Amino acid sequence: MVLKTPHGGALGWLWRHLLRREAAVYARIAGIAGIPRCFGLLRDGELALEYVSGPSLREHEARLANRNTFFAKLLETLRAMPDHYLSVDSLPVDVVAETMTTL
Repeated sequence: MVLKTPHGGALGWLWRHLLRREAAVYARIAGIAGIPRCFGLLRDGELALEYVSGPSLREHEARLANRNTFFAKLLETLRAMPDHYLSVDSLPVDVVAETMTTL
């Protein structure tokens, strides 16, 4: 299990809001292949997600053996999401930008 913890400080309220929003997105896309399972928000605002083993895209993007295959699979996952469950506006900007460059 992975726990995403909200940052504290003056912007703590914002981080908690963003994790609530992320939990709501995971709830809308639950059950789609390639999407980690979300266990919800814990009492102290942490978001509990399924751990998926493998290299982190953030750390290994430059060394992807086959970028086209990776992003084709990502695009397939994105297309599996019905429009009324998820809009492109709900996705992280880097995901949308990177996916669009592979079309």
